[in-house]
Amino acid sequence: MLICNSLFSQKKANLTESKIVFNSLHGYSISTPFSAIYDANGWLWVLGENKLSNEFVIGEKEVIIQRFDGNNFFELEIPFHFEKKIIRGTFYKHNANGFYLKLWFEIPSKTQLFYIDINTLKVSKVHLYDRLVEKNHIDDFYYSNNKTRILITNEKKLFSAEINGLAVNRLDSISHNNPKQSLFIDAIYKFNENTIAQLLSKELFLINKDGKFVRELTKLDFIDAKGNYFTPTIVRNHLKIKNEHFFLFENKKKYFKYNSTKGKFIEEDLHNNKLNVIQEKVIISNDNRILIQNNFNNIFVAEIYDLVNNSFELSGAIETNQLSKYASNDINSELAILHQNNLEIYFFKNSKIQTFLKGKSVRAINQLSKNKFIISTDLKGFYEVNLRDKTENKIQFYNKKTAVNIVYPRDIFVNDSTIITNDVGNIFYTNKKYEILSTHNSEYPSTDIIKVGDTIFKGGDRGRIFKFSEKSKNYTEVSDCNNVRVKEFATNGKDLFATTNKGIFLYKNGKYKLHEFTNLKTENLLSIYFSKSYGVLVTSKLGEVYQFNESTKKLNLLYKDQLKVSIVGVIEDNDKNLWLNTYAGIILFKPLEKQSTRFAKKDGVFELEGNRFSTFKDSSGNIFIGSYKGVSYFNPKDLQENDLNLKPIFSSISFFNKNNNKWETIKEPSSISDINELTLPAFNQRFSVKISVLGSINPYDVKYQYRLIDNKEPDNTINWVRLYRGNEIVFSNLAAGSYTLQVEARSLANRKIGETLELTVVSRIFFYKTWWFFGLVFLAIILFFSFLFKQFIIREKLINRNKIAINDAKTKDAMMIEIHHRIKNNLQVVSGLLSLQAFESNNKEVKEKLKDSQARIESIAGIHDILYKTDNREKVLVATYFKEIIAYNKTVFPLHVNYQLEIGNVKLSMDKAIPLGLIFNELIINSNKHAFTNTLKPVIKAMFLEEPKNYVFTYQDNGDFKSKEMKKTAMGKKIIEMMIQQLQGEKVNENATNFNIEIRFPKK
Repeated sequence: MLICNSLFSQKKANLTESKIVFNSLHGYSISTPFSAIYDANGWLWVLGENKLSNEFVIGEKEVIIQRFDGNNFFELEIPFHFEKKIIRGTFYKHNANGFYLKLWFEIPSKTQLFYIDINTLKVSKVHLYDRLVEKNHIDDFYYSNNKTRILITNEKKLFSAEINGLAVNRLDSISHNNPKQSLFIDAIYKFNENTIAQLLSKELFLINKDGKFVRELTKLDFIDAKGNYFTPTIVRNHLKIKNEHFFLFENKKKYFKYNSTKGKFIEEDLHNNKLNVIQEKVIISNDNRILIQNNFNNIFVAEIYDLVNNSFELSGAIETNQLSKYASNDINSELAILHQNNLEIYFFKNSKIQTFLKGKSVRAINQLSKNKFIISTDLKGFYEVNLRDKTENKIQFYNKKTAVNIVYPRDIFVNDSTIITNDVGNIFYTNKKYEILSTHNSEYPSTDIIKVGDTIFKGGDRGRIFKFSEKSKNYTEVSDCNNVRVKEFATNGKDLFATTNKGIFLYKNGKYKLHEFTNLKTENLLSIYFSKSYGVLVTSKLGEVYQFNESTKKLNLLYKDQLKVSIVGVIEDNDKNLWLNTYAGIILFKPLEKQSTRFAKKDGVFELEGNRFSTFKDSSGNIFIGSYKGVSYFNPKDLQENDLNLKPIFSSISFFNKNNNKWETIKEPSSISDINELTLPAFNQRFSVKISVLGSINPYDVKYQYRLIDNKEPDNTINWVRLYRGNEIVFSNLAAGSYTLQVEARSLANRKIGETLELTVVSRIFFYKTWWFFGLVFLAIILFFSFLFKQFIIREKLINRNKIAINDAKTKDAMMIEIHHRIKNNLQVVSGLLSLQAFESNNKEVKEKLKDSQARIESIAGIHDILYKTDNREKVLVATYFKEIIAYNKTVFPLHVNYQLEIGNVKLSMDKAIPLGLIFNELIINSNKHAFTNTLKPVIKAMFLEEPKNYVFTYQDNGDFKSKEMKKTAMGKKIIEMMIQQLQGEKVNENATNFNIEIRFPKK
């Protein structure tokens, strides 16, 4: 789990510490660390055995490199395959662009050197290094004058070389005495522009800034406190203090300083400096801080000493079970300790806020000189604070050599020679030696005072306001101010303002007015302050700051605290920013930007609960904020610039690369810096970025926020979105368009860290949403409607033509109906004449002939009647036609004949229907006249079928058709044969008895 601890041991208020522990749950995959180093970006690199290979592979331990950017762990693959197993490795510092990696293999004499470029993450083998160490034995690296140097030994000489990137240059060599022990380099110490190389044989060699051997150090180079020369053995410690270097040798209790003038190491008595008690191993040191190693019962303790007033004081201690490896980017800010499976990172922060008069309730502050200030307290009296010497001296006032204690002062006024202050009932005038010159007692006690010109106003909770004239030395009461209890005064140098129990008190030209407000109750009024930039400012118990508008006499809300804590003081700095003294720390409020930042104990504020009447700005723009337990002193620019050295960056960018047709994660700094615009294909509109902050800062103290700006409609940009978990921003299914991703890093106090990150993101549109596609579609629509319009014109012309043709057809159809009707009527007239003629004739044979002719005419008339009644004037439905013929013959012949029809839904044209009807009519007449004489139940069957090529008509009855009677039917037979010929058909068979005839005729 991720652990974040606060200070372990703290003896100085301006040093704060925090620790974070990383393990495999956070991506840290190394079990046995070999080496660690911080690069120029402030990122930590760790070399060691892969924890996963230890867990799952027996006997084989993979060696990996991990880079930690403060938030994320990235694994860097070693792009080389070795025949022998790597047994250890180490990093060496080089320059801002990279560093070196040295690997040892199972064969002891076998080593290889690689250069790692931190911008491209490229690992390159240094081939010239192989030639350099090929015939030599032991080598070691050191960093001097921004150069990477190598010391190499063989049995005879000690070599010096310089390496730059992939190039290697031999510089110098020197002979040594002991061919066996001298093969091993014990330690290398860098000081000033020189270097000491210590061999295991206890030989010491001095090397200058150019990598040249100056000489072997001898007894004559070391002088103890008694002036005796001696030969040193082992160098135990090396310290750097204020650009001076100190060495502690074996069997010596005091440190030796290198005297560059004499070129000697001389023992020095550091007197009260606690440096002499630091005998343990020094891990890291710089000009002001030392980190030393102690071991107590197998517990590793790293003690942190800070140089204060020429004395080292213990300011913190770090305890861990085991120290394996460590790395420090800057001992003043960060330390990484690696052991077992954990990575511990400690963060040190020197507060920019100093605290004076701890434990005392501070009230009034004023400036005596550039570095001296007079500060009053409620009950502990007055103090003189020297900022340069960091001293606090109690002030004792005297009245004619009699000590006077002044308590509960509320203000201090300082001019060239006089100090003016007060207590509950008096105003005191003193000189700069704190001798009371005069005391002026008022009739009524009051606490708060203010000086306007040569008049001092006094007020308080007694409900009266007085004026004290410095010229007349008299008190006068401001008339009609009974029961006006003053909370605090303020002035613009001419007019007087005050917060009271009855509202805002405004005093101008000897007259006063009281103003109450609907948006703030008078009992919630607290402090008042006149700002050159914002006018009269009023604070409340509810954490509000209002601007008092003298013209409208209204309060306009300027600031509202999220915690709703009382604001007891306001001061404006030189940059028009407001600093608020509250019950929950110090707040920086920027009215022009509407941004606020809270400073609390983690920032070095000793006491959070502020005191009224105790905000002050000195001549240099520094600010004092008083509290119940001391006064905080700081430079506003220092607090605001505290995070400017930090730089938010994109540490990785992931997206679908259309050119490579795959999802890619870019984590090389150089590649990321080259990405000004990210293009997303239309089919994969997703991307993600990870953010980190370059510089030494606890990642738990950084919060990120982002927003996506639509470049086409920037005014519609949504508000900032806070990242509450992790540091990765993911966008999926991003709508097509051009955007600007903005990312900000902010501290826990909501201070902006560094600059705003920006990345242009272009999300491609699908082809069917592009303007050219819409243009093609629009053109196609125009062509389509043009075609439709043209077809409409053609159709209208056709319709007009069809209307004419339809009208003609209707006319013809009407004429045909009329013709069929007239033919039918004429035929019926003829039929009627034949019927009348037959009725008047006495000749039976003639009557029969006439009736036969009448039946034939009725058959033809039936055709025209059908055509007249139907919509189709060209064709006749055979079934209907046959039924009408049958109906007519039933009226002619009295026999009850059973007609059985089997006729499909067949239609015939007139040229076929009339002959077929005449044939059917003749057959019915013949059957009724000649076949059913002796038949009890006469039956006539007629069938008309349609075949693919022919029509088939079949007729039969169950009568007895005598052959002798066939002669009488010769006329009917002739008619039938004539009609068959007209149909172009043929008679297939015919029977006399039980008459049966089948006729076939073609469709065409």
